[in-house]
Amino acid sequence: MFKTCCVTGHRPKGFPWLYGADSKFQSVYEKMLYERIEIYITESNVTDFISGMALGVDIDFAVAVLKLRKKYSSIHLHCAIPCHNQTKLWNGRDIALYNKILKRADSSIILSEKYNQNCMLERNRYMVDRSDYVLAVWNGKQHGGTWYTMGYAIKQQKQLEIIRLDEII
Repeated sequence: MFKTCCVTGHRPKGFPWLYGADSKFQSVYEKMLYERIEIYITESNVTDFISGMALGVDIDFAVAVLKLRKKYSSIHLHCAIPCHNQTKLWNGRDIALYNKILKRADSSIILSEKYNQNCMLERNRYMVDRSDYVLAVWNGKQHGGTWYTMGYAIKQQKQLEIIRLDEII
């Protein structure tokens, strides 16, 4: 029986350092994310990973899963896209990476045709409901989508693990 893990986490502005900068904090975070996903594969028999495909943690998670797929060919990446026009305000480089990930993903689903005020929360619930494990990359603030999704995962009795961004600094 396959097991599934999804991720919840912050967009670039939610990081306690300049996200994407070539810094020791960014490197530590990316290494922790990669290593944690590999532990899910090797110790918990997770074969399926779900990314919400937002900028920041979601995209980083998807990239790490795809890198690990070179080593573990039995793992799968699934993309849960909140709305059809998610990338509308993104820059060209980010859109190119998003499209590259989608092409390499095993599946993708668009949960709402158009953006609405609840589509991100609906996407997060969709991912949690289909997962055995929820990996949260959290900045320590008790508000926002990541905080909400962590609470939802607990209510749904999912196994929740937290990487604390504020403890990396």
